[in-house]
Amino acid sequence: MKDSENKFKILIFLRGFFSKAFEAFISFLEKYWVWIIPLVLLVLSVLVRIPFYPVRTSDYNVFLSSWYEEARKLGGKEYLASGIGDYGPMYNYFLVIFASFGIEAGESNGLLFALKITSDIFVYLSAFLVFFLSKFILKKSDEITVFAFAFSLFTPTILLNSPYWGQCDAIYAFFCLLSLTFLLLKKPYLSAVFFGLSFAFKLQSVFFAPVFLILWLRKGFKLHALLLSVVVYFLSLVPSLACGRSLSSCLGVYFEQTKEYGYLSANAPNIYIFVQKAFAGGETVEKAIVPGATIIGLTFIGLASFFAYRVNKDFDVQSTARVALLMAALCPFVLPKMHERYFYLADIIAVVFFIANPKKFYIPILIWLGSFSGYVTFLFKNDYFGDSNVNLMIGALFILAAIVLLWVDMLKNNSSPKETENRV
Repeated sequence: MKDSENKFKILIFLRGFFSKAFEAFISFLEKYWVWIIPLVLLVLSVLVRIPFYPVRTSDYNVFLSSWYEEARKLGGKEYLASGIGDYGPMYNYFLVIFASFGIEAGESNGLLFALKITSDIFVYLSAFLVFFLSKFILKKSDEITVFAFAFSLFTPTILLNSPYWGQCDAIYAFFCLLSLTFLLLKKPYLSAVFFGLSFAFKLQSVFFAPVFLILWLRKGFKLHALLLSVVVYFLSLVPSLACGRSLSSCLGVYFEQTKEYGYLSANAPNIYIFVQKAFAGGETVEKAIVPGATIIGLTFIGLASFFAYRVNKDFDVQSTARVALLMAALCPFVLPKMHERYFYLADIIAVVFFIANPKKFYIPILIWLGSFSGYVTFLFKNDYFGDSNVNLMIGALFILAAIVLLWVDMLKNNSSPKETENRV
């Protein structure tokens, strides 16, 4: 009898203990879920990426690995002086650093992993910046912050660009994101510094440049601050110049990139995929159209920038994020010779737009779907997703819809007076 009473008391104690422990656990989750869920997402994102790292694409096999072998063969100084490869000097510095550590290419996955992990580091830096921007700078709700953090890690193009494809778009996009963050913080000089760093890595950072022009016209940015961008860019060339590469060679890298390929659209879901399909004349015919198409595209961007300046009377956080996303999507949409990856900047700025305008969540989704169509076409060919032209045309329509909705949103939000407490 006594044993039964003791067992009963023990059961009562255990039930009370586990009940209180469960209540404490639930209370802990409710209090710290905004930190716990991102931590779980962080772990999941790493687990999802790991199987992608051994994947080799044609870009790695044909270009990156061969440039790296030259770096190993020539040595750092000679390689930096040679001008081998069509990337800017900043990317070559990574190759030289990897070579100095004796990282193997060829059959080994050493270089492959080094390149992908390096780019992925900037994906995670972007995700942390997004979290910080949402929670501490813009002071958005915890729900918006967690969703934004998830988008910055699991959006399909962001997920595929670095760990699967081995591309470095995450690097320049991170510095553009920093530039945008400092614009929102009213720090034009720091914004210009990070824009200069972004440009030092990739020419596609110029898709962000119209934002400076529009803000300057509205007296929301000091244009002379961009002199710092120029200084930063030239400083990035110093190691190459010190090794013997000519200034003209360094400055000519981006110009040479514009002369590569003659197609109106290199798997980019933009307006030229329809023109390309209509002409069907091959690279020679398309190459003859490119100059005129470039002039038309630049003119359209200029007119769009002027219109954005005229429509936006005040630049608060929402307006700035809207204009930044509009330009990041519009530039590769109307310019010829764009590649499938050139909407990457729009992909990451779309996360900032979501933070600033969460009720317009469907606009980032359209951007991501459209951008993803280019990846589908290049990385997976037609094995699973049907005709590539159809993929890209549908993707282009998604992008076009997002651009139209951004314009409509801009007009709607500037048709009547509004609060300007978050003015940039």
